Amino acid sequence: SNPSQITQKKTNDNSECFDMSFWQNQTSELSQMTKYNNKTQTWSIYYANGEAYPDCTFDSTLNRILIINWHCNLPVTHAYISDTKESQSTCQYELTIESQWACLGEIPPAF
Repeated sequence: SNPSQITQKKTNDNSECFDMSFWQNQTSELSQMTKYNNKTQTWSIYYANGEAYPDCTFDSTLNRILIINWHCNLPVTHAYISDTKESQSTCQYELTIESQWACLGEIPPAF
């Protein structure tokens, strides 16, 4: 199975956790989930494979959804999270990251 990439802690004592999404290492699946918006200069990766939970939606068979947005921001030398959104009724989560490496043509340095 694929490891969870983000887990949500529902209670203060961390006794209840939910997998918001799972890592996809299949290139074909990842390319289908990734979209680039030229107007906003943002890459969006759409994961609709998180753990289902009946409190999230009218349909308890639906999975949690995580959208990760990488926004092109050339002056930013260190990436940072600029926005987060959560819909408790649909269990959809969105995370926006500002980074110069999201800009077309930018190549991150080798490690």
